[in-house]
Amino acid sequence: MSQRVPVAATGCNTYEPAHVGAALARLFVRLGAIERWIRPGMRVALKPNLVMAKAPEKAVTTHPQVVEAVAKAVLAVGAVPVIIDSPGGPAGRGGAGLRAVYEQTGMADVGRRLGVEVSDDVTTVEVPLDEGSPLRRVTLLKALVEADAIINLPKIKTHAQMGYTGAVKNLYGAIPGMIKAEYHFRVQDPGAFARLIIALNERLRPVLTIMDGIMGMEGDGPTAGAPKQLGCLLASTSTYALDRVALGLIGLTGIATDMVAEAEGRIGMPEMVTDGERIRTVPFVPARNGELNFAAQWLPSAMANWVSRQVRPLPVFDPKKCVSCGVCVISCPATALILKEVPGAVPKLDKGNCIGCLCCQELCPEGAVAVRRSGMGSLLFAR
Repeated sequence: MSQRVPVAATGCNTYEPAHVGAALARLFVRLGAIERWIRPGMRVALKPNLVMAKAPEKAVTTHPQVVEAVAKAVLAVGAVPVIIDSPGGPAGRGGAGLRAVYEQTGMADVGRRLGVEVSDDVTTVEVPLDEGSPLRRVTLLKALVEADAIINLPKIKTHAQMGYTGAVKNLYGAIPGMIKAEYHFRVQDPGAFARLIIALNERLRPVLTIMDGIMGMEGDGPTAGAPKQLGCLLASTSTYALDRVALGLIGLTGIATDMVAEAEGRIGMPEMVTDGERIRTVPFVPARNGELNFAAQWLPSAMANWVSRQVRPLPVFDPKKCVSCGVCVISCPATALILKEVPGAVPKLDKGNCIGCLCCQELCPEGAVAVRRSGMGSLLFAR
């Protein structure tokens, strides 16, 4: 019989501090007191989703009130919380770019209010992954690897490449800055990339995952979608179980993505624990990613990969929003973008080199990159 894996859930419709604190307390009653996992003197890494420098109300990043409430709970035990993340693109290199992310997302304010560290240490360490990973060794943030415990603090969002991003996917942020793009290039097969993310979860093993589901993102997430209220917080010791419950709450349990498929075998039997409280479901609009791996269901792998490349979604650059900053060009792992140094220029895509990672869409600070189906994809997937 499969193991029952508890996922605590509670309603919370606002980021007002008292409400978030009370909701977190209810989660600990239902899942277990935080002292089960955190002891006095431990250095505890709080790992939010800080993909880019966006204000909290944009619903791109984990809200600072959720992070603050968890930090207070850690402090109350006598442990030492440290807020740590590495955004994608140039900001992940540290320095002014990383500090700007912490300021814009509200994390720096949390650090100042509570007197806790907001880490700008981008020192790295190379670590082994299990044999299921396509990369046997990866580079991770040393401060995360060496923490006594990790509390994973994801945001619930749809995702243009992976279909969904939540508890499991959030740990890809342990890979520093531009190295994320390098691994996208080295691991282009969607199934293999999913196994890499699973291997990261197995290596880092957060003691707790607490998901910000108060306000999520639907559509072309993780950065260019639309904010959508779900109105709850979720918590579990299992990233896989938590994602399974979260997908059910937003009506996306049927999305056929490799990451969800890879996680299925590790879930056990998720059991949402609410103590009788009614948690409402809210359908989210999915990202345009259904064609990424559909061919694997009925073609040999080599041919399926070719077909998927022909119909994969591609980035499209909006000249009205693009400010020619070049972040997408710098962040493209396949060097598939060219930006001419002329006023009003927008990046030009080399479709032959594009690997469909959509780093450009994810990291565009202006939301100027949309995801559109290719011509063949439009014909195949037209409704």
